[in-house]
Amino acid sequence: MIPVIFILLNNGAKPKGELEVELPTVSFPESVIEFARTPIGDTPTRGQLITNITFADVNLDNAIDVIACDALRGEVYWYENAGQTQFVKHLMNTESLIPCPSHVTALDLDRDGDQDFLVTSLGRIQPTNEEVGRLVWLRNDGNEFKQIEVLSGIRRTTDVQGGDFDSDGDIDLVVAVFGGPLQGEILYLENDGKQNFTDYVMLAVSGAIHVPVADFDGDGDLDVVANVTQDDEEVLAFVNDGTGFKKPGIRKRLYASWNYDLGGAGMIKSDLDQDGDQDLLLSLGDNLELMHNYPQPWHGCLYLENKGNWEFSPKQIANVGGVYGAATADIDNDGDTDIALVSMFNDWAQENSASVVWLENDGSQNFKTYQIASEPIQLATVGCADLDQDGSVEIVTGSFHFRQPFDRLGSVDIFSRSKGESGE
Repeated sequence: MIPVIFILLNNGAKPKGELEVELPTVSFPESVIEFARTPIGDTPTRGQLITNITFADVNLDNAIDVIACDALRGEVYWYENAGQTQFVKHLMNTESLIPCPSHVTALDLDRDGDQDFLVTSLGRIQPTNEEVGRLVWLRNDGNEFKQIEVLSGIRRTTDVQGGDFDSDGDIDLVVAVFGGPLQGEILYLENDGKQNFTDYVMLAVSGAIHVPVADFDGDGDLDVVANVTQDDEEVLAFVNDGTGFKKPGIRKRLYASWNYDLGGAGMIKSDLDQDGDQDLLLSLGDNLELMHNYPQPWHGCLYLENKGNWEFSPKQIANVGGVYGAATADIDNDGDTDIALVSMFNDWAQENSASVVWLENDGSQNFKTYQIASEPIQLATVGCADLDQDGSVEIVTGSFHFRQPFDRLGSVDIFSRSKGESGE
């Protein structure tokens, strides 16, 4: 493949942090591990819009369940794990629709011992500056869920994460309000201990997608990082001093690209190198603003290695067209952390174009890309979990079938390792 170096502005100098990348490959070597696909969602239809997948033991039966957001229908589903790859679908938001749910976070918000969920709402898929977003708490009441509106009258909202940021014993929230072309913000919601929240603006910025929470600097409190992709393509850190984020504090830029078409589609945290701190993985492949989508040279997965003292070193570890989601797990059971990626905008005119791949870690964070599947196509979300408790993880994908071609459809699908596969 031909290496490409982006040289933008600065009199031809290569911007700090810019990466040498290669032209995208639409298909990859067949996986060294054989996977079988099992659909568990609805019969796929044109316009299927699964925006997010997460996992939780919803009914506390020691089985991992699948939870999915359906932006087309305005519904959040609990796929109850009944064993033997059987799943029973339940609607969670039975009281009313949640317009375009974008992300669901499992969190025992009231600390009563059961599993609650927080759901962010875009309100609309298409960009708008109107205040159509919401944050909804699905409070668990014996596996039935009461809908409590935490925030309304906000702009399109894409993520919520929780933690005791001010060390007072209750769970506070951080919310990514993506907004529209012009308005957006990152909010801190302080809990008064009775699940009443006061919101504070951490940063007024458009394009916040994900806001992972962890003790990134190892000082004993929870920090926040944000993937921002509207006016700029960057990763920002909000450094906690132990008191939360009611007041402006220390903010750091961990990564920025001068390629404004980079296409940041999301970010997850993971201790990829198993050194005890949290690294970051960026999915690069968002072309949704374009009418005609095609894989670009810079698409793939970007690894930001946490070097300590708020220094993160960028490394492109995969060149895959249209990547929209990433998840980490030890996929081949060899003791290190591998990565699953899904593609939203590969070259779907070629029927062998990869929609699901996994990146095999050699133990030193060098990765080889293997293709798992070429359908379903147009995938927006992925997760990894050992659903059948056999010691090997399954890869679960969600289809976001928004554009042509309207074929090779999917909904919620599980990719399981074939029995007897060792992965070695």
